[in-house]
Amino acid sequence: MKPLIRITCLCGLFLATAAQAIVVTDIRAVRRDGRPVDLELIEAYTKTRTGMDISRDLLSADIDSLRDSGRFSYVAMDIPQLGDQLSLVYVVEPKFRIRRLSIDGANLDGNRKIRELLALEVGDLVDDATLAVKAKAVREWYQKKHYPFATLTWDLEEQADGMT
Repeated sequence: MKPLIRITCLCGLFLATAAQAIVVTDIRAVRRDGRPVDLELIEAYTKTRTGMDISRDLLSADIDSLRDSGRFSYVAMDIPQLGDQLSLVYVVEPKFRIRRLSIDGANLDGNRKIRELLALEVGDLVDDATLAVKAKAVREWYQKKHYPFATLTWDLEEQADGMT
């Protein structure tokens, strides 16, 4: 009877230590190049907060929420842990709102047609991937007009307030 009691006590001790939750001590947000991102923007779409117990389901839901928001072109999470200190570092690349859209060239039918084909307006969220998809319609239009070597280039200039 004594060996059974010892095994039960040992199992109880193991379960007690395994059930200790790791608490989030710090939450930060950075871009892939290391520049900081406003944490309020991240917290608007996530549920994990400092002082909470960490769980895979909650972290997965936070990442999915950030991706589904449409505000970011890249979302990842780094979880550095030093002893019992756990930090969450959201690594994101935000999309930017268009402040001004200028088109150079476009001599065939003018700016109006190119703007119509791009289907972009001031205030739209954009990144390089979005612009590449939109530019495809313009290239196809030029190819139909017998300009097979037409090219499009763009520059996104970030402003201090997060607009481009």
